[in-house]
Amino acid sequence: MELFRIWSYSPSRLKALLRSLNLPYSPQQIDELKDELYRKARELRSRELPEEVFALFIDPESVRKMQ
Repeated sequence: MELFRIWSYSPSRLKALLRSLNLPYSPQQIDELKDELYRKARELRSRELPEEVFALFIDPESVRKMQ
């Protein structure tokens, strides 16, 4: 479920999350990873759900933060 929570993160929050993981990457690599994650999250948010998806769980905490 943590992956789905990333959908609502801003680029700066994604960068802070990546830094907090103490990954063995340079600052430039962290920025590239942040950009890729943010781009993928935007794609997932705007994409139609596949036919085989029966239900979608929406975290009310995330919804409240976005309002």
